[in-house]
Amino acid sequence: MKRSILYLEQQSWKGGAQQVLLNVLNALGENFRPIVAFPDDGPFRAHLEKCGIETLTYPLGTYRPGRKSLGEMLAFAWRSLLCAVKLTYFILSRNVCMVYINGPRCLPSGVLAARLARRPAIFHLHIIFSRRADVFLASWFARLASKVVACSNAAADSLLKVRPSLQSKTEVLYNPVPKLAAGVSPLPNRPHKPMTIGMVGRVTEDKGHHILIDAISKLEPRIRESLRLTIIGAPAPRSPEDDSYLARLKAHTNSLGIDEQVVWAGSQADMEPFYQPMDVLVVPSVGTEGLPLVLLEAMPRGIPVIATNTGGTSEIVLHEVNGLVVSPGNEGELAGALSRMLSSPLLYQQLSSGARATVDARFAPELFSMAIRSFALELCPPARTTQILPRGAEVCKWE
Repeated sequence: MKRSILYLEQQSWKGGAQQVLLNVLNALGENFRPIVAFPDDGPFRAHLEKCGIETLTYPLGTYRPGRKSLGEMLAFAWRSLLCAVKLTYFILSRNVCMVYINGPRCLPSGVLAARLARRPAIFHLHIIFSRRADVFLASWFARLASKVVACSNAAADSLLKVRPSLQSKTEVLYNPVPKLAAGVSPLPNRPHKPMTIGMVGRVTEDKGHHILIDAISKLEPRIRESLRLTIIGAPAPRSPEDDSYLARLKAHTNSLGIDEQVVWAGSQADMEPFYQPMDVLVVPSVGTEGLPLVLLEAMPRGIPVIATNTGGTSEIVLHEVNGLVVSPGNEGELAGALSRMLSSPLLYQQLSSGARATVDARFAPELFSMAIRSFALELCPPARTTQILPRGAEVCKWE
């Protein structure tokens, strides 16, 4: 019988980190039985249950983005301690062999439960910490983990600069590039008319939607009128801050007179119909990015990128090689990059070819799966009677 791994997930809807978790589940499905814990119900949890994966609820609660009040921080600390106790009991009662922590919000409860139950723990880091208090707490709790897996060098460095002693247990493992769907050509006929600018991700202020909208409004009329902006993504569930931001964005596009050129597509499970007509991907983040998964989805399709030089983005987007790099928060610089990209067919084709050539062996799904299996088997050797799935069989995937 396969031994169990308890995965701690900090949100129940699907984002980039949850897509990576699916890859982890499939990598370890040959050797281990997954149990995934969520703080609440949501579409990602429902999807895993549909795949036959056991889930459970742990009372972590919500933790809104941005600055927190002292009361919010104290409440979160209390809930984390409560979760640690409940998770410890579950680990011992179900003989869980390892805890896999998929995000910093569940890091304190996860490593404390693993330590109390005397089990190894892996912490998968998908973001870069920008606030001093956050990075201090994360680095302190990360020292209790058996291994830290970072999605980029920039993500790893955000911890190592504060606590260099984590170097010995930290591994940088790039997210795998999703395979193109059957029938999708890696050499699409671009650019289209009208040209489509795409932005993909959660609608929250750190992503910089407002910077992109302001940049488009600064373009020359002949360029601005020949393009369309498609925004794919939605506010986080139960986030008044994100909901307010979306309302302000829509009002702003209306005040600039470009609302008819903006398509608000919302959250989408199937991205292929949106990548096919997309000519340029823009990642205008004003916060820090671990390594946006959308980059790895767009580039194999030959979609060049305009991105800010934040975090792990700069490890894959190379200026005038596969995209254009601009400073965070500078709408004038972003407008200039858009103008160059959209008005020069030669530059566009050069960057499109560079984008297709960027995604190399570092991002191979086989490398990712092999590394994850190696980490898990080192910390939690399988029982002799382990049931083996056929090589390449998937536990669950998002359709």
